[in-house]
Amino acid sequence: QPLPDLLSAQPATTLPRLVQERPVNDFVISSVSYAYPAVPGDARASLATALGTVETALTRASEAGIPTFILSTCLRIEIAFPTPIDRLDELLTLLFEEAPTSQGSVHRSGSDAVEHLFRIVAGLESPVIGEREILIQFRQAAAAAVEHGDANGTFRGLFDAAIATARSVRKE
Repeated sequence: QPLPDLLSAQPATTLPRLVQERPVNDFVISSVSYAYPAVPGDARASLATALGTVETALTRASEAGIPTFILSTCLRIEIAFPTPIDRLDELLTLLFEEAPTSQGSVHRSGSDAVEHLFRIVAGLESPVIGEREILIQFRQAAAAAVEHGDANGTFRGLFDAAIATARSVRKE
């Protein structure tokens, strides 16, 4: 089966290998994507400069009590956090000093945010479908979030499930 069919075969309403009885719709998560090709390279570079190192950004978020996941690569900046989307501007202001208004950014919440993270780590959002580097980058970003003590419980389980699903998709 092609990779997209394998991932779409996963139930969209639950997190595989996570808390199976807890529907995604009950899990509060929000995310913002600044990704190629919707956000041009120069805009992503400016955002990455404003963000600073992922380590520094995670420290700022942790000190503010906002658990945060940040994936920053040459093609994307993905930020996710287990809070309602109405706190998005607060988090982005904290991370970037002012909330970026980058054209092409996409805000997601609930099952849309979860599905997007799973698609990223599986390589389905990459220019070369199924590329493996994103799995390594995602795993490193998840580990950084855990190191800051922010990725606990279901939020951490989401990363573990996404990584396990990506490995499973690649094996199929």
